[in-house]
Amino acid sequence: MATLPHGIGLGPRPPAISCVHPLPRSFEAFSMMASAGSRRGRLVDVFPPGFDSKSSNSRGHYNFYPEQFYRILTENHAPENHVESTVVKSVWYGKQKKAVGHEFMLITVEDKEDGLTNYIVLDRNTSETPSVDQGAITYHSQSSRSVALDTFRVSYNGVEEQLLKECQLLPRKYLEKVEFSSTKPLHLYELATLVYIVSERSPNYSVAAENCYWFAGLIWECMLILHPPLPGEHDDRMTSERGRFAMLRYRPERSEMDEICMAYQEAIKLVEDRLSENRERWPASPNTKVRKGTMFSEDYPGMEVKGPKENIPGTVAAEGDPTLPGDKDPPETRSYSAESIPDL
Repeated sequence: MATLPHGIGLGPRPPAISCVHPLPRSFEAFSMMASAGSRRGRLVDVFPPGFDSKSSNSRGHYNFYPEQFYRILTENHAPENHVESTVVKSVWYGKQKKAVGHEFMLITVEDKEDGLTNYIVLDRNTSETPSVDQGAITYHSQSSRSVALDTFRVSYNGVEEQLLKECQLLPRKYLEKVEFSSTKPLHLYELATLVYIVSERSPNYSVAAENCYWFAGLIWECMLILHPPLPGEHDDRMTSERGRFAMLRYRPERSEMDEICMAYQEAIKLVEDRLSENRERWPASPNTKVRKGTMFSEDYPGMEVKGPKENIPGTVAAEGDPTLPGDKDPPETRSYSAESIPDL
């Protein structure tokens, strides 16, 4: 079994399950897709053919496991393949308004070279649950522990509402939003690396612990630590609702966040080294913007970046902008463990 930094193991992957678009059965399929997209400049796994033809808008979204998405974005790319120009514009923390209040992240991505924008849903489900659209009774009738189904779900044509409908996440509300400026960008491959580490750290789904609230919450908190937003970039007016289910509130432990952030710093160093090697092998074209160094400009506080222990495997305009309902809540004292919420 291969090992991620700090002993995070690569466990067996779940069987291919998709609500709309089938997952390729092998990584070779992803490599072929990425290579085909690279010849045309943009990454077609992130900006699918639906951006080219209105007649194909009925196609379903693309699904990728975190490891597959990580490999697509970090392995075997020349500088002109737009990997380093594909950035995260914003991330919304969403919560389904029915059933168990399933939580997810909606990622807005942009290819700065082509000016394309697309949407990606990121969430955790259990492979035993056919749909997150089911009621709480069905949800809790599943085994308390099963293989987790962590998925990046990429819109085929850049239409946000269509993607959410396909993923059965409507109706929904957004609890928090973070924007990333062009002066301090967050590249998609960096976010994919973070998600990959979190997913491989806990490959099993647990109703009481490693569930959708834990998964989205841990990634969200680590993202804010590793890439702190500039003033005015973080809207957290409904953060008090994040992680709530019935009488419980799920919050990641501080020790978990520390472990993930340190593992990320080691993993991203490997990614940056590979990209640097690719720049040397493939001289950039005149129109290619090549940057140096990691996008997360500041090291995790108090952490020494160590050498790798082992190599790890590798728009269109939106239909309306999501909005955060409600007034600004007063700042809350935040804890990082599942806690019981007493009756008011």
